[in-house]
Amino acid sequence: MFSHVTLGTNNWEQSKPFWEAVATALDLPQLFSHDGGAGYGQLVGQKIIIGPPFDGKIGTFGNGTHIA
Repeated sequence: MFSHVTLGTNNWEQSKPFWEAVATALDLPQLFSHDGGAGYGQLVGQKIIIGPPFDGKIGTFGNGTHIA
């Protein structure tokens, strides 16, 4: 079981159609959105959060990734 997965993106506008398709396929509603990303899932339960890394650096396979 997991609470949430956070994945970094360097270009939300370019990756947005992909993540919207993933959320639709997994039947995850959009919880929130902002200029740099969005969150999908349930308020109580699993979530996927996409956005720029908190440290302001480029998102990579390790930077911007968080699993809880």
